[in-house]
Amino acid sequence: MNARTAARKIEAGKIALVVLVLAAPLPLCSQTHTPAEAIALEQQGKYADAAQAWKAVTQENPRDAAAFASLGVVLSREQKYSEAAVAYEQAIALDPKLPGIHLNLGLAQFKQGHFEAAIPPLRAAAAAAPNNLQASTLLGFSYYGARRFAEATPYLEKASKADPANAEMHQVLAQSCLSAKQYACAQEEFAKSFCAIRSPPRPIC
Repeated sequence: MNARTAARKIEAGKIALVVLVLAAPLPLCSQTHTPAEAIALEQQGKYADAAQAWKAVTQENPRDAAAFASLGVVLSREQKYSEAAVAYEQAIALDPKLPGIHLNLGLAQFKQGHFEAAIPPLRAAAAAAPNNLQASTLLGFSYYGARRFAEATPYLEKASKADPANAEMHQVLAQSCLSAKQYACAQEEFAKSFCAIRSPPRPIC
């Protein structure tokens, strides 16, 4: 066999290899998914699979704010709060009026102990829904965690009034008042905490 024939056989082999590569099945991660499929996986408790499905939906529809929000929810259920926060931020960038999105972002930041980062979205959530006790309570605890005690106090006071038998809430509010040098408030809340842990309450309570 001469050199020219050998070269042709080598070239033919290269072409055949390229054809095989092109004909190979695509990886599973490139499969398309619909929101309905992602929701079904989530309802089955298959959160990791649901997250992959929602990621595929966002890749196919990068302007779908609701899909990013749903991705954040399933990531939160997997306790992947850092990734969830990124998904929620993308959803807010696309649609800042999406219901519940600021609260979810604030909660994801709070769960990581990122109290300063939790404050802006929780403040937005509390402003949008003043009667949402979860948003205002989380905002109060975020201010407290960030050592912004004077700002924490009104929100913690609201939570304390909503649950007057909660001794721990009275204690946190008392500590916040004390740190903010609001001594009358601190004294009152320590007394309420003392009363709340008594069963039955003492007459002075």
